[in-house]
Amino acid sequence: MNTEEKKIAVIGIGGVGGYIAGLLAKAYPHVTMVARGARAESIRKKGLVLHSDYKGEIVAKPERVVPIQDMGQQDYIFICVKNYSLAEVCESIRDMVTDDTVIIPVMNGVDPGENIRRLVGKGTVVGLSTMAPPT
Repeated sequence: MNTEEKKIAVIGIGGVGGYIAGLLAKAYPHVTMVARGARAESIRKKGLVLHSDYKGEIVAKPERVVPIQDMGQQDYIFICVKNYSLAEVCESIRDMVTDDTVIIPVMNGVDPGENIRRLVGKGTVVGLSTMAPPT
């Protein structure tokens, strides 16, 4: 499967997650932004607007904007939430993660990758703990 066919989701469309989601949605056709309420409605209507000194102003329109329970199975999932929301997110996505799903935590906290591995129990989690320690 080529990269254009891959399904990518970003959970947590805040400062960091919004930037990642915006750049991904400009580059790939199958991007799902997980959002709810007024934020989700605004993205559906106007797209996600990024103001970047590096990339300029970007308006990204994702393929889908959904609450987490409607996300569906994905090839890549970026988790960009606050650490206190991690357990709830992992519980919500467990049935949507396959053995081939790659999960990328982009968040603060003590070893979010290891916590995701423990809480979800499948997929490949990319995190600092998967890297060799510096020598």
